Amino acid sequence: MFEWFTLRIADTLIALPFLIYAVAVTALLGNGIPQAMFTVGVLVSPLFYRVARAATLAVARSQYVEAALISGASIGWIARRHVWGKVLPPVAVALAQTIGVGFVVVSSLSFLGIGVQPPAPTWGGLLASDLGYLSYQPWAPAVPALLIMAT
Repeated sequence: MFEWFTLRIADTLIALPFLIYAVAVTALLGNGIPQAMFTVGVLVSPLFYRVARAATLAVARSQYVEAALISGASIGWIARRHVWGKVLPPVAVALAQTIGVGFVVVSSLSFLGIGVQPPAPTWGGLLASDLGYLSYQPWAPAVPALLIMAT
């Protein structure tokens, strides 16, 4: 029952439009770095849950885990010895992908004026402030945009 319930919550969070949910939560909780981090953390948590669950289920059904159980090994030892080594690489790949997504979301919120507020420096805020000088320097927003893309 717990697994079914948590999977439905994860499905619900995955189905929500990412940026619209981030805007709503940031508007509710206020502007700032902790609120933006919380918003991104809640929105990407289903990805980690699904990746870790899938990798764990694949390892739990393997023959060497069954052999360890039959030989009398404790579940904690099996988790440390067999499961963690197989689960951490997919989670690390998901983390690498999610860092970029989180960075773009926080930059987008700052660009829209509802994320991290000045005087805290963010590239989204810098990009938004450079839009005011578009008639004088049309290339000004290119630098923060290129830095966001490079990161």
